[in-house]
Amino acid sequence: MLEWSAIAGVFIVAIVIMQALAGMTSPGVPALALTGGGGSSASSPVCSGTDLGGFYQDDLTAPQPITRQVDDVTFTLQPLYRYRIVGKIVGKDKYSATPLDRLGPMDLTIANGDLIRPEILSHFTVQKYPRHFRYLSFFPAGTKPPSQLYTTEHISNNHLIFADDTVYSVAGTAGVGDLVEISGYLVTVSGTSPTGWTYTWGTSTTRSDLGEKSCELVYVETFRKYTC
Repeated sequence: MLEWSAIAGVFIVAIVIMQALAGMTSPGVPALALTGGGGSSASSPVCSGTDLGGFYQDDLTAPQPITRQVDDVTFTLQPLYRYRIVGKIVGKDKYSATPLDRLGPMDLTIANGDLIRPEILSHFTVQKYPRHFRYLSFFPAGTKPPSQLYTTEHISNNHLIFADDTVYSVAGTAGVGDLVEISGYLVTVSGTSPTGWTYTWGTSTTRSDLGEKSCELVYVETFRKYTC
């Protein structure tokens, strides 16, 4: 889920760097660093502070591949797990430059659990970069921060592939600070073009991993933004 390095100090508890990469290759060409109808609801348990959300992953039985055409590239999406995210957006980016970007046009960095409690989140600064993010946490002396493992397991960068334009449109209205619920599948992607380019894009399947390829690639069937 994260690629990180930590610097300890009196006031600086940790600096964590997360970077998500996907491979795109062509014969004789090195891999390049690339990527990943819901509705709105007036309220959610997350809004009350009694439910702090989470990342929910369930097994599938005989999942069927999904085919998508982007420009001249035919992509095959293979669902691995049913997946649901409930949490707060802390970073957002949109992309359109390449076929993979147009397949997965949005990244959302989402936090949940104790990380979204105001008294905790106020000590974090999240900086979003293309296909990755960095966060810094500053906790004054005497203030106990979440553990490094807990933080890793409760913040994730998600590359989003949308089931249709309606779902994408709803997601487009959500921004940093919004509470959202995303439902769909964790998927892997492969693709080929008539000119010989091949594309691959993987996904993390655990919330505690770190480093390259540790982000989630999500095929989004429903997207809900909550108004608290």
